[in-house]
Amino acid sequence: QQDLYIPPLAVSGQPVTPKECEVQRDDVYDRVIPALDPDIIIGMNLGYELPGQVIQYRGSDEKTLKNGSPEFNELLERTTSASVEQLKGDHRRVVVLEPIPYAAFGFDPLVCLADAAVLEACRFVVDPAVSGLEQIYRTIDGDDDQMWSVDIDGLVCPYAPICDPIVNSEVVRVDGSHLARTFARTITPAIDAYFKQNLILDP
Repeated sequence: QQDLYIPPLAVSGQPVTPKECEVQRDDVYDRVIPALDPDIIIGMNLGYELPGQVIQYRGSDEKTLKNGSPEFNELLERTTSASVEQLKGDHRRVVVLEPIPYAAFGFDPLVCLADAAVLEACRFVVDPAVSGLEQIYRTIDGDDDQMWSVDIDGLVCPYAPICDPIVNSEVVRVDGSHLARTFARTITPAIDAYFKQNLILDP
């Protein structure tokens, strides 16, 4: 979302600052999307808004707000609503894939599976509650025929709140939060069906 930030991160060993993220994001909103003029825009992000998350959203002043406070929730609602409006333009459909359950930072499924005697040793348990930001997505979805909020937790963690390391005979993740491409391909039929049933794509 525009005007949302997170603290500096190291990506592939290289530091990434909020300013660098802002430059890339502005380029997407101001140049790339108008130039491509897509019919559908799909967005997805990590659950930075979840309680206990080490890396949390900040406003443009980079001030850290208490997670779940009225100020924090107002920031998420304002920036999300404005960003959806900008992404929609006058004709586009916007699909938000809600944040999927994630493991602790540093979790490596392949390392865990290589060392484990049983698959259950590499399971993890998540809080199934709907986050404040997910509720904002769903509220916008309910009020706007051009926006959809899609919960794919059941595809990623069929036995939620337990998340298994292997689903559909594939390793689910490459780390604590990112899906493996081979696994992601196994859930595309379900997502394709959802898009057609909800007329995001023509049936």
